[in-house]
Amino acid sequence: MAIAEPKTDLLRYLRQGREGFLTKLDGLSVYEARRPMTPTATNILGLVKHVAGVRHAGQADIMRELLDGAAGLTGPGNNMPERTVAEWEVYRLKVESAARGASN
Repeated sequence: MAIAEPKTDLLRYLRQGREGFLTKLDGLSVYEARRPMTPTATNILGLVKHVAGVRHAGQADIMRELLDGAAGLTGPGNNMPERTVAEWEVYRLKVESAARGASN
């Protein structure tokens, strides 16, 4: 039995994960891909861009936002704009409207 190369194994694991992730998008309409799913308007298209760009799981960010509303980095260096709940809702509705418009 050959000894596995860690780099080869990692690359295979990442490739399989990416392929599995992309299969979750099959069959979605433009609206479904762009529809805001959280109060800060996170959508599946944004998630795809995130995974493609930084190659790490941002799902924890989304799950945390859904659990208690915490979004972005916490503590020094917070990377989220300071908005009230009402301002986030206006933004989410703007993204919702764009998603609906893109599906026509």
